[in-house]
Amino acid sequence: RNRVLCHRKGLTAYRKGRYKVLLEMSYSTMQQSIVGRTVVHRGAVRSAASLQPLSVKVKSELSSLVGKRLLRGRDVHALSAVGRRSAGRSSQSSRRVTVGALSVRKDLDSVRKGAEELPLRYDPAISEAFFSKRPMMVASRAIEIFGLSANWGLGVWWDKKQGKEDENKALRARQLRNLLAALGPTFIKAGQALSIRVDLFPEEYLKELRQLQDNVPAFSTALAREIIEEDLLPQWRGGVNALFEEFPEKPIAAASLGQVYRARLRSTGQEVAVKVQRPGMLRGILLDLYLLRLVVPILKKRGDLNTDLVGLVDEWGCRFVDELCYLKEAANASQFQAAMVERKLTGLCTATPLAEFTTERVLTTEWINGTRLDASDAGDEARLCGLALNAYLVMLLDTGVLHADPHPGNLLRTTDGKLCILDFGLVTPITQDQQYSIIEYIAHLISENYEA
Repeated sequence: RNRVLCHRKGLTAYRKGRYKVLLEMSYSTMQQSIVGRTVVHRGAVRSAASLQPLSVKVKSELSSLVGKRLLRGRDVHALSAVGRRSAGRSSQSSRRVTVGALSVRKDLDSVRKGAEELPLRYDPAISEAFFSKRPMMVASRAIEIFGLSANWGLGVWWDKKQGKEDENKALRARQLRNLLAALGPTFIKAGQALSIRVDLFPEEYLKELRQLQDNVPAFSTALAREIIEEDLLPQWRGGVNALFEEFPEKPIAAASLGQVYRARLRSTGQEVAVKVQRPGMLRGILLDLYLLRLVVPILKKRGDLNTDLVGLVDEWGCRFVDELCYLKEAANASQFQAAMVERKLTGLCTATPLAEFTTERVLTTEWINGTRLDASDAGDEARLCGLALNAYLVMLLDTGVLHADPHPGNLLRTTDGKLCILDFGLVTPITQDQQYSIIEYIAHLISENYEA
C-alpha cells in the first residue's frame, strides 16, 4: 500500500471504520479554517505545533485527500522520526524534518494517481462527477449547514410567534453575522452581497452584515507567513524577514477568502498591502456550490419562480472561484488602472499590483492611505459617487470588464481626494453584443418606446 507521511501526534479521528485526517497548526486554527469543512470529532484534535517545519503544500495536499476519501486507516502511518523532531530543535534538525516531509510528495502522487482532481475553475459537470461519488462528504456538509442554521432560524420563528421581532432584531442580526462567518467563505460572500441591499433588510441587519466585508475571524499569521515563504521562496531566498523590513503579527483586515497585512519591502522601503489567501478554499467552495445546485430547483418549484436559479448559481460560482487566483486579480486591477488613465479619468485609481511579489495565493500591492467612502466626512462624497458612476459605466459599456464587488469596503476616499476602487478578484466580462443591448435598452427607456 502507498504510505502517507503523517505526524504520530497529528490530527486523526477514527469514525465509522475510516480515518479522517486534518492537518493544521493549532486547535484554534482548526476551528477557524477547517480544510474543505471536513467534520472531525473535537476530542480527536490535538496541537500540531511541531508540524510547523513541514511544507504548507504538503499539509494542504494531505488535507485535500481527506475529503476525497483517499486516506484510509491503513494508509496513514506515523513516522516516529518526525514525531521526535519539533520546531524548537536546532535548525539542522528542522531541515532534516522538512526534507523528510517533502519526500511524502512521491507517496501523495501515487495515492492520488487515477483520482479526479478539482481544477482551479468552476465547472458544474466536474463538480457533480466529483461530489456525487462522495455522498458522505456532501451529507456531512449539509448536516453542518443545517445544524448551525437551525438555532438561528428557530430563534427568528420564536420571536415572530411571541411578537418580539423588533425587540430582538439586533440580537438576531448579530447571530446571523456570526452564523455566516462560521459557515465559511461561500456564506460570507453571500452576506457581503446582502449587506448593501437596503431594500431587503432593516438597518440592524445591514450594520452587522457590513462587518463581513473586512472583519471576519482571521487565520494564523504563522500559517500566512509559511504561505508567503513557500510561494515567494524561489525568487526571494530567506523568507518573509528577507523580503519585508516590517511584517505585523496581526492582519489589518480579514475577509471571506483572505486577509491583508500592512508591510514594508526591505529592498525599496515601499509600504505595501499583502493579501494572503486562506488555505483549503477550493474544495469547500465547490462543495457549497454543489449543494446550492441541489437545493435551488426545490426552492424554484415551491416558490413558483420564473427564474433560472441554477444558472444564477453557476454564473456566481464561476466568478467566485476565479477570485481564488490572485494573478487574475492583479491583471484585472492593472487593466482597470490603464483604462482609467487612457480615458483621462484622473480622479480614479486602484492599488497598483507588484507583479514580482504576487502569486496565485499572495497578492502584493502598493499601500493606499484613505477612508472608506461610507465613513468619510470630507464633504466631497457626492463628487466621488459621481466618479464611481462614471467608472462603472466605462467598465460596463466600454472596457467590458466590470468590477462586480462594489461594497463599501472596496471603495476608498484617498487622502488626496481620489476614489480608489479595490479588490478586482470578482469581475464580470461584458461582451460587445451585451453592451449594444444595454445601450439600446436605455435608449428605448428614455424615448419611452416600451414596445421595443
